Parts: sequence; structure tokens; C-alpha cells
Amino acid sequence: GLIFIFVASFGLYILLAFNSLSSDRTNVRDWIDSTLVVEKIARDIDDVQQAIHARASAPGTEIDSQWKNRQIQIIQALDNRFSTYKQVLDETAYDDESERQHDLAIFNNEMRIWTDYKSKIDSVEPFIATNNRAQIDSILNNDIEKAFTDLNAAMNSDAEECENGIVQAADDSEQTFADFESFIHKLGIIIAVILIVVVGILYFLVQDIRHSVQQIVSVTERAAHGDLSNEVHVNSTDEFGTIARQFNSMMKHMRQALGKVQSAAQQVADSAEKVKSNVGQSEQLIANVASSVTDASEHTAE
Repeated sequence: GLIFIFVASFGLYILLAFNSLSSDRTNVRDWIDSTLVVEKIARDIDDVQQAIHARASAPGTEIDSQWKNRQIQIIQALDNRFSTYKQVLDETAYDDESERQHDLAIFNNEMRIWTDYKSKIDSVEPFIATNNRAQIDSILNNDIEKAFTDLNAAMNSDAEECENGIVQAADDSEQTFADFESFIHKLGIIIAVILIVVVGILYFLVQDIRHSVQQIVSVTERAAHGDLSNEVHVNSTDEFGTIARQFNSMMKHMRQALGKVQSAAQQVADSAEKVKSNVGQSEQLIANVASSVTDASEHTAE
């Protein structure tokens, strides 16, 4: 029963440890996925800002047309990246619901700033088309620059938090593995101690069994040579104790039977002695009678 409890407890701990390690690895992977998406978004935002500045410097030219196409592609890619980021957050396995709400709040704030940034870019498009330099510079240096700074700061803060999350998740995983390794080390010591104790107990049990068997063999050999006066001295209550008591009981019955046989033999011997004595007396009597008859015959003849 104790061995079963020990094995079951050990198995349960191993299962929980592996689940914890698996959870830590999942956390690390989730943080890495988030970090990669955030870093790509930050780089693409820089590209959008570069494109809008390039267009503002040469409105209505071939450069404007090329950078506009580039700007549209990057903005579409950023919309897709934000959608991917939302999907990563939805698939992340959170241990605490408050952490999920915290990350969603950060994402929603980033989406708000991103939407505002796109609207500011849209607002400058008519002035780039009409080459209104004053309005372009005003919107570019004020509204767009402020929205870009806010968005860039939000993404950099998110990226830093993701990097810290990776470090923390990796530390948690290392700590879980260290705890598991320490448990295995302690378990090895406990198993070694248990094995030593078990071997010691088995040694003493074997010695006790050997001693009991030797006593039974010794008493049996003496009984085989006619000495029924010995008994097996075993105080244990196990099977050998039962065998010893049954053996001693058998020896007792054998001594009693032998005593009865000896008593009967003595009675027979006494009876034979009496018969022998009676036979001797009868022989003497017959001899006396014969002698008297002889004497009587001789007297008659004279």
C-alpha cells in the first residue's frame, strides 16, 4: 500500500512538472510570437513615415507616385500585421485573465493610435495632390509627426514589455526545471535510503529464516537418531513460527507415544518375568513330584 502511494505520488508530481514545463515553453513561444509581430509593425511604421516624407518633398512627381504605391502596400501590410497580432493574443494561453485584459487594452490603444495616424496621413493627401506646401508642412510636422511619435512610443513600449515577458518566461522555465532537477536529486537520495533500509530488513529476515530452518533441521536430525527431547525455539508469529509450534506439538505427541510404548514394553517385560518365575516354580514343583515318585517306587520295590 505504501509503495503504491509512493509510486502514485511520484507519477503525479512528474505529470505536474511536465505540464508546468510545457506551459512555460508555451509562454515563451507566445511572447516570442508577440515580440516578432510588434517589431515588424514598428519597422513598417518607420517605412510609412519615410514614404510620406519622401512624397511631401516631391509632390506630383514620379517619386511621389512610386512612394505612394509603396505607402499603400505598407499600410495594407500593417493592417494585416495588426490582425495577426490580435490573433496571437487570442491564441495565447494566459494563466490569469487580468493579464489577457492588460494585453488587450494595450492592443486596443495601439489600434486607436494607428487609426488616428492613418487618418492624419489621409488628411494630407489632398494637399500633396495640389502641391500645397504650407499645408503639407503644417500637417506633416504637427499632426502626422505627433501621431507617429505616439504610435512609435506605444509600439516600442509594447516591444520592451514583450522582451521582458520572454526573459521572465525563460526564467520561470529554468526555475521549474531546476526545481524538477532538485526533486529528482532528492528522490534519488530517498530511494537509495529506502533501498538500504529494505536490504537491511531483508538481510535480517533471511538470517532469522535461516536460523529457524537450522533449528528445525537440527531437531529433526536428533529426532531421527532417537532424541525426541529437543524443541524448536521460535518466537515469531509468521509462517515459520506456526511451523515451529506445529513441529513442537508433533514432537510432544511423539514423546507421549514413545512413553506409552516404553510403558507397555515395561509391562510386557514385567509380565514375562512373572511368567518365567512361575515357570521356574512349576519346574521345581514337577521335579519335586518326580523325585517323590521315584523315592516311592524304590521303597515299594524293597
